[in-house]
Amino acid sequence: MSKTSLAALRANVAALDVEARVRIHRADALAFVERLEARTFDIAFADPPYRTPAAEQLVARFRERPFARLLVVEHAARTELPGDETRRYGDAALTFCRAA
Repeated sequence: MSKTSLAALRANVAALDVEARVRIHRADALAFVERLEARTFDIAFADPPYRTPAAEQLVARFRERPFARLLVVEHAARTELPGDETRRYGDAALTFCRAA
């Protein structure tokens, strides 16, 4: 996640007055999820680098052991991810994956 996106996310959390209920982690998502129990989070949002297979790998790990009720992955619009729903916005897309 870029510094600009991270700043926007923090500003949105503040504007919604939900700082006490939100945790933002900026880390390697694949390494981070390895440490998580099933359904640790209600919602997890990931923005892995577009030119790597990280988005596909993250969705695969989520399907093996859902670490949230909902995973939202930002990725290049041209990349197809196996999710429950994908929304495209220009060159970017968001794929939503719900835990079974």
